[in-house]
Amino acid sequence: MNVTYDKSAGNSEITLNGRSVCIVDDDSLYRGYLSALLGQAHIRTLEASDSFTLVKVLEKEMPDCILLDYNLDAENGFRLHEQLKLRFPHLAPVVMLSADESQRTAIKAFRMGFYDFLPKRNLRLEEITAIIQKTIIRHDSETARHDEVVDFHPEVTRVAA
Repeated sequence: MNVTYDKSAGNSEITLNGRSVCIVDDDSLYRGYLSALLGQAHIRTLEASDSFTLVKVLEKEMPDCILLDYNLDAENGFRLHEQLKLRFPHLAPVVMLSADESQRTAIKAFRMGFYDFLPKRNLRLEEITAIIQKTIIRHDSETARHDEVVDFHPEVTRVAA
């Protein structure tokens, strides 16, 4: 995965043009809305309505970021996230989407390892692209740091595996 960093503004930014994001939501209209919104930023979208479809998508292609709804029809986003982490050791960073805007839900999402939390209501292109950008930068940084540790201390691989 090649990442272009722009440090001219004093902070790291990446180009989202051509990146892929998987939208996981049981509401097909909302998935379509987000897909169209992200398309304006030239972000390629993959879509899934449930865990079964999501697993099929992830087995074919791991996106750069996953937007996962908190409350799917027959599933809970928290439980699904835990299952995904077990099944896919190199899981893309996951951002929780939720109509539940309570602080309690957001805090629980962060504690459970989600990279960020986005309320569904009144979501703007600038807001969602900024979160995706920040999420990918953080994930890439953490992956690079982990790879450096493994290169320096090969025994870490045995512990992490």
